Amino acid sequence: MKQRPAKIFLLGVLSMWSAGNAAPPETLPIPVERFCATHFRNDKSAGIALRGQRFNPSDVIVDDTPGRRIIEYSVGKNVSWLWYEHGGRGLHQHLLSFNNQDPATVIAAYTFIETTHKYIDELVQDAAFLEANRAKSDEL
Repeated sequence: MKQRPAKIFLLGVLSMWSAGNAAPPETLPIPVERFCATHFRNDKSAGIALRGQRFNPSDVIVDDTPGRRIIEYSVGKNVSWLWYEHGGRGLHQHLLSFNNQDPATVIAAYTFIETTHKYIDELVQDAAFLEANRAKSDEL
């Protein structure tokens, strides 16, 4: 029996898998997962979708599709950041920071309609943008 190179075999397996399946579900880092479980109930429109998943950007609720979707997150040694879009009356975005050991407490929050930033690291470092978009406590 002739042996096939492992590389060719692996490519064949991967192409068969990807042809019939969607991408595997994203695994959130533990601090982000705990934050989402604490702040976003997993029920009609109150949950949060992972990056790339379907979500409801409008204020019309027709099914159990979450009204929020993760754009990006960043996990540091002590503090994590979560950037997500929020549907409803006026699609907008939030950027939140929280302590990894106490995900129930938001350290800082920002709300905005749009940004030119594509990556969370750029957004977090733009002090002028953050200052201009600091959220009021009733906006969260």
